[in-house]
Amino acid sequence: LGDVARAAGVSVGTASDALSGRGRMADATRASVRDAAQRLGYRANALARGLRTGRTHAIGLHLLHHADYFDTEYFREFVVGVMEVAVRYDYDLNLLSSNPERKRVAAPQVDGIIIPDPIASDARAIELLRSGIPVIAGERLPPEMPPAPVIGIDHESALVELLDHAYAAGARRPVLFAAAEQSGWGVVLRDAFARWC
Repeated sequence: LGDVARAAGVSVGTASDALSGRGRMADATRASVRDAAQRLGYRANALARGLRTGRTHAIGLHLLHHADYFDTEYFREFVVGVMEVAVRYDYDLNLLSSNPERKRVAAPQVDGIIIPDPIASDARAIELLRSGIPVIAGERLPPEMPPAPVIGIDHESALVELLDHAYAAGARRPVLFAAAEQSGWGVVLRDAFARWC
């Protein structure tokens, strides 16, 4: 940043403000600083910028520690989708350490956290939900977990539509195989199935 400031003939503070879009200055000064930065191949130091702004430009993705999650198409596609959006907004994606049986030593250094499939027995997910870091879940949260916004599938409507179709085709004794009761969407499916029956 000092090299950029010298090349543009301004102070380090002015160069910083010009590159971050802050501060009041002439458009010509801002353009001069940006030209110098481009010529010199300047890139901001993310750690230094984070200390000043309190932002990391990183999103944390919390998955349970089971490596076999990546064997499922759903989780692979989920991770790829998150990566595509993160790249679009110049964010890094961090896979968070996730042993569900032990507490973390320190909070993750991220601006937000995504928990694709919250499970009631996952102590780390509960910790993250209580951390004060913004969290969004990719499925319904089990009733005993702290609340968070959810972007999920309408499992109930899909199941009822499937059951109605099976009934119309002559099925009279359906059986439900669903996720364990520790899963929020498993609870939704079980409740919907019981009401439908």
